[in-house]
Amino acid sequence: MPDSLDLSFLYHFASPTHTLAEVRINGLSEGTSPGTVYHWLLYHHGADRLERLRFKSMGSEGGTEQRCFELEASDVAVAGGASHELSFDMADASTMADQLVSQIQLYVANVVSGLPPRMHPANLALRLGLELAALTSLGVWGLDQADGAARYGLLVGVPAAAAGAWGTFTVPNDPSRGGKGAVTLPGWARLGVELGVFGFATWAMVDTGRGDLAVGYAATVGLHHVLSFRRIRWLLRR
Repeated sequence: MPDSLDLSFLYHFASPTHTLAEVRINGLSEGTSPGTVYHWLLYHHGADRLERLRFKSMGSEGGTEQRCFELEASDVAVAGGASHELSFDMADASTMADQLVSQIQLYVANVVSGLPPRMHPANLALRLGLELAALTSLGVWGLDQADGAARYGLLVGVPAAAAGAWGTFTVPNDPSRGGKGAVTLPGWARLGVELGVFGFATWAMVDTGRGDLAVGYAATVGLHHVLSFRRIRWLLRR
């Protein structure tokens, strides 16, 4: 779940029996799907129950705006003054009862509890530096493994293989990289790929006689993962 749930109430429709609201979750990771960012919620006054609607379409008829939603197995059409099934009046979001606002906060928090946490830009920059250092270390190690033209092949090939694995095996919505890859992995497996690359890079530094550099690099990798504990917890739940 995000550190704090920041909601914006975009629309508020009211009737004697129901309240309809559209809310937007602010501060989610870039690339999060609109279906996760925006939520239409229908509150049943008598039952004291919230239900999430699936937006289908919008239009107008006779000068009246309409919105169509899917609610369980039925369709609900909502309009500013009239509708096929439910009729609402437009209301100011600031007039919504505090108790209902709290219920919506809690409801949406439960919906987004499985979403990826945000990562601080400084930590993302640190991570990028670690990735680039890993590729450099693997290239240098590859250069030392053969003579002649083969060494240059390893100079390029070893870091290219690591970068290929890094970019291919992903977890959807991963806040560290967007989660767009050819192969989807469980979170623990993705974490294993990352630790494998970082670990190989650290060993490569040691193997090429750069032990002090390896110690500093390993410590920085550890710091990055401490700062990323929310992401790691999220990955282990995927």
